[in-house]
Amino acid sequence: MVTHELRGRARFDVMEWGDLEPTLPTLLRFIQAAGVEKIVAEPIPQPPHITVERGREREWLPVKNQADILYYSGHGYSNNGSLERWGPNGPASTFTVNDVNPVVNWNEDLDYFIIGGCGVLYPDNTNGYAWGNATLKTNLLKGLAGYTVIYRWGLYPFSAPSDISGESTRKIQSFVFFLLQQPPTKRTGDRVLDAWLAANLNKKEPRPAIVYTQNRYWQVNVKSDLRGNIFLDPKNPVIDKPW
Repeated sequence: MVTHELRGRARFDVMEWGDLEPTLPTLLRFIQAAGVEKIVAEPIPQPPHITVERGREREWLPVKNQADILYYSGHGYSNNGSLERWGPNGPASTFTVNDVNPVVNWNEDLDYFIIGGCGVLYPDNTNGYAWGNATLKTNLLKGLAGYTVIYRWGLYPFSAPSDISGESTRKIQSFVFFLLQQPPTKRTGDRVLDAWLAANLNKKEPRPAIVYTQNRYWQVNVKSDLRGNIFLDPKNPVIDKPW
């Protein structure tokens, strides 16, 4: 990948950008920007009048350049529809759709927001409908994608895949495969949203993915048996409802 192909990628990582892999911390201003390009500045020394301090021969600067698809990976909290970010309270800081203020900040090139965080697109007024009302009903975005949540034994939530296990990476790789190579099953009328559903319909690793358009949502129908085993409903793998 070249630098511009990584626009819109925000991960929970406070390390500085590397030469080949620009990675940004999930600061609110980067989420609001919804994509940046890495600008590299290299001063030209002209001794004796212009010299360059050792260790500062090259500087990096993130400049807003809104992506078509913004993917977020981090913790989600379905009790208030918020997502984790780096802020005043360190990694304990969060943001909601109101903090993003999409009408002001997401009105350029952004078409899709994909949330790799637990439960924040659950179909209710606190989560999915709140994000949808602010982005889809206002015609700012074409679609939202992410995860709802189900419960094992009615107590233990099951939602987005873990970064630690590598499953989240496998989901993204599968999503890109269906987006760019193999056409996914047509369900929503939108290739991006259909690709997200297809990536999470894996029978070995099903996840309760959900996608929204302006008036409908589609949800991968994942269930839990009495032993807590997760499985994909073979008769009705995708639920389709208006909202």
